[in-house]
Amino acid sequence: MQEDLFDGLHESLSGRIALDDVFEAYYECRKHKRRTVNSLAFELDFERELIRLWRDINSGKYKVGRSIAFVVKYPVQREIFAADFRDRIVHHLVISRLNGLFEKEFICDSYSCRDGAGTEKVHCTACGESAPKLKNVRPDIPETVIF
Repeated sequence: MQEDLFDGLHESLSGRIALDDVFEAYYECRKHKRRTVNSLAFELDFERELIRLWRDINSGKYKVGRSIAFVVKYPVQREIFAADFRDRIVHHLVISRLNGLFEKEFICDSYSCRDGAGTEKVHCTACGESAPKLKNVRPDIPETVIF
């Protein structure tokens, strides 16, 4: 099964990354990170930054940047490591190439990082019905959603 999963991987990843693909990954990446400090700084001269990123990737000079570490306390205390915005664009490039290889192998109850899935699509597998959404569980956090 694993050999089937990776058949043709070398061909799909070989060659140069198209500049259009870098721009597409950028637009996908900024959808939910538009107001972060890193994305705003990147966006000041995004065309030049994207061309520089594209050149770094294709020349083999791309290096992963520094992550930001912080602690969140809700719903449980945990440490978060957030990639630099430039690296997040590369993440989107990678997933756009690899997602098709893995999507067919996921079980139907896997929701994380999948197109058309995620916590908003979780359903009751025992009864086959959609789980109800409860909004504003905590009034101080308006985007809180619990299933």
